[in-house]
Amino acid sequence: MRHLLAISLFLSLQPLSANPALLRATACPTQAASVGAQCYMADVMDGNLHLTFPVTILPPLSNKPPREPVVFIPGGPGATSYDDIADVARYRRLRERRSVVMVDARGSGFADPSLTCEANFESLVECRVAFDMRGLD
Repeated sequence: MRHLLAISLFLSLQPLSANPALLRATACPTQAASVGAQCYMADVMDGNLHLTFPVTILPPLSNKPPREPVVFIPGGPGATSYDDIADVARYRRLRERRSVVMVDARGSGFADPSLTCEANFESLVECRVAFDMRGLD
């Protein structure tokens, strides 16, 4: 329950809109399923733009009363939390009584719409034009 509260708090802090996010359960990718993760997609509206991004929860390892969850957001351009899940799952002391909530940032990883773009200047200009045409800022 606390991990859902943490997700709600995280989503409420995002400068998206007053519309609440909807979490829906989804199948986990292999790397997340292999460590016992619970996977969701968050649906959020930003004006007329529908955004989705993955939210993955690693539950606490013990049956003791849980403590506050830890929220993990991967760094690096285009990074996805699924790339780091096996490493984070190994932090047994952290996970003893805490859930770890992993979220892909808007436009990165498996979030939709994706803001993935090639790394050369000409492609960046083309990507920006394409993003503008799709109403992405």
